[in-house]
Amino acid sequence: MGDRASMFRLKTLIFKVQAGKARASSFLSVLAALQNEEEYIVWQSLAAGIEDIANVLNYVDGPIAKRFNSFVISTMSKLGAKLGWDCHDGEDSQRGILRAVVHGRLMRAGHDETIDRASSLFSDHIFTNAARNGGEAAFNQLQQIYETVGFPEVERNCMTALAQTQDPNLLQRLFKYLIHEGIMIILEVEE
Repeated sequence: MGDRASMFRLKTLIFKVQAGKARASSFLSVLAALQNEEEYIVWQSLAAGIEDIANVLNYVDGPIAKRFNSFVISTMSKLGAKLGWDCHDGEDSQRGILRAVVHGRLMRAGHDETIDRASSLFSDHIFTNAARNGGEAAFNQLQQIYETVGFPEVERNCMTALAQTQDPNLLQRLFKYLIHEGIMIILEVEE
């Protein structure tokens, strides 16, 4: 799809849909046909068209918007999985931008796997930064989150982050907490 004439036709179709001169279903057919495309420039245009339709559907009853989002997910999730979340050696800069476009669109469409992964990466990054640089107050907040959240993924992120503190006293406190509380939890489970 990377040739200029094809890109021009795609953008023309998007403009016609925006102007009401072409049906949105025509764009959706093109979207389905291009689901294996891996060029950023193509997905930049496709994502803009998806966003235009999604914005209109924000003002429409739920079932149509849900069907649209399901279609977007079915069209883009395979590419999202293929792109993954990490950069690879030798990868060009457009691949990283494509990754952001695809995952961003999947999250806006409600793709649970993408949302969960992004939330995990976010909390891991934020929790680690808080533990490394936030002192005892952040340490206490993370410990409180760990004790009350009830979600194993968040608990793991909290515990990993707590171990990143730069304060030797807090590390000692964490060690004691893990040993004493961990033993208590194990004993309670075994009884």
